[in-house]
Amino acid sequence: MESVQTEATDLPTITAAADAQSDVLGAVAPQACASCGSKPAPAGPAPAGQAGIPGPRPAGPSFVFAAGVIEPLFCSRAVEEEFTRLRGNINAAGLSDQQALRKVLKDKEHFYLAQSMGWTFSVGNVVTYLLAPSVPGEVGQFLDTLEDEPDPARIHLALGVKGPLAPPERCNGMMLPIVVVHKLWVTKKSTLVAAIQDQRREKTSAKEFAVVAEEIFDRLIDRAASEGSSHEQRAITFAAFCCPQVYNLVVEYYEKNYSLKRVYAQRAPVTSLRAMTDVRFVFEDRTRDREDTWSLLIDTQEMFMFPVSKLRQRFD
Repeated sequence: MESVQTEATDLPTITAAADAQSDVLGAVAPQACASCGSKPAPAGPAPAGQAGIPGPRPAGPSFVFAAGVIEPLFCSRAVEEEFTRLRGNINAAGLSDQQALRKVLKDKEHFYLAQSMGWTFSVGNVVTYLLAPSVPGEVGQFLDTLEDEPDPARIHLALGVKGPLAPPERCNGMMLPIVVVHKLWVTKKSTLVAAIQDQRREKTSAKEFAVVAEEIFDRLIDRAASEGSSHEQRAITFAAFCCPQVYNLVVEYYEKNYSLKRVYAQRAPVTSLRAMTDVRFVFEDRTRDREDTWSLLIDTQEMFMFPVSKLRQRFD
């Protein structure tokens, strides 16, 4: 079994400082008062993180990287009534409700209304987050997600930091956690399936492989359909959408008469000061009782993730 190890050069230094401080404290015994003979209470342990004594680190920010659908939301009746008033001032004849909404919100004169809207993020048809821009009032990237008609094949990717629950008045009575969005992407299933089809080998016809590409996409994206808030969930989403080598591997195994049995992730037991997450892809031989497992190690310490190793086969 292969493993990746990173030297944690800071750890021995911290431990040595703690041991030295402990020796000093233990060598000084409380002294009795010369007048009354009473002894002071022994000093308690120093607060964590002080005087070189290591303690639990404060919890860092909770990052989110998720695939879903963004939709505008009227936060209150007052916001909805303002939209109704503005819609009455434009020529909306022949437009659908979605088209009229887009036309009103995309008008520069109505930008104040777009700033007053709520923006929800749904995963698997479940409203999961209330989105907020990283720069207050800058909702341009949210407006860019609006389309003339709802497209079931569209996919929005949201990268940001998870915050507290939003006040009910900000999301029309719902209790949703806020995600401060730093980046949004908009893509479609057809675009990603086409990228898989580009990996086709000559021995497979384009017509046959079109069906295979659809199945590969559905298998990977189904595993990426999550809240995207844990290290494991974020790593799977990153592997599914940001790592072309994963598609190359899956195509190669399909053409060897294997199927993608499962995809899962787990925190990697490596010696490192950074969080590492291991995404594994398990392929099943369709003719024999055999499985092949491949691994991709991803650094999930910060908001921006990256692979720290190439895809490699595991034999454990």
